[in-house]
Amino acid sequence: MRLPGKVTYFILLSLGCSAAAFIFHIAALVTQFWRLTSYQGKEYIRDGLWKRCVKIDGIKGYVCGDIQEEEMDALFRAVQCSVLLGLLFTLIGGVSTAGALILAKGRKGHTKLLRFAVVIDHLAVISLIVTIVAYGVYTNKYIKEMSKNSDTAVVFGFSYVVEIITGGLKLLAGIMAEIHIRFKDEVDHLTYQPDVEETMEDEIASKINDDPQPEESKTPQGLQKPKGVKKSNRSNHQIKPEEDKFEEIEETCRL
Repeated sequence: MRLPGKVTYFILLSLGCSAAAFIFHIAALVTQFWRLTSYQGKEYIRDGLWKRCVKIDGIKGYVCGDIQEEEMDALFRAVQCSVLLGLLFTLIGGVSTAGALILAKGRKGHTKLLRFAVVIDHLAVISLIVTIVAYGVYTNKYIKEMSKNSDTAVVFGFSYVVEIITGGLKLLAGIMAEIHIRFKDEVDHLTYQPDVEETMEDEIASKINDDPQPEESKTPQGLQKPKGVKKSNRSNHQIKPEEDKFEEIEETCRL
């Protein structure tokens, strides 16, 4: 399939990864499945980054509420800040990549905007790595505290796994954009072919520039000698024979 302008499959993959990363990041941010705590094999606590849901006997479902201030240490607050920065960088990087794609369709300069998107993607990846590592350390401290009770088990939930996937998608988005920037000249011939009209116009222009102007014909076509007319010769100006000359001399002597 022919892609318009300077668009390549790499920039399309970059935009797709950025969009998927933003959706995954939102899903991880608003769900309460970062950490799951169970007692005697039954799950009874679901922890998110802002809310905690507890299973209460006699009540269907979970009762959710905000995490108390005294339960938030400096490490947990660092997780909250880094996850919000990651969301902001993910959004800006995706919008910048989309703008670069629009410029690439019109064959306009898009490299600077795409380079900016790559930098923002790297910042998003750093923020996500900080979030993943910091929350892992925070949860390990909680696991050590809860391990005193052998009937209690603590595991990471799918929201934490989704956040890891988000980091991988943003890293892939930056790599695809960087490949497009560095090798766009080499891959242009794989993704773009000039229109037939443009090719014909270029060929005609090159022929006009290369071929010299034809010289004017020295003999106009209208003045060409008609067929059947013989060339003039010296028969009209023949010299008299020698006998005629002698007769003229004799007549002169007689006189």
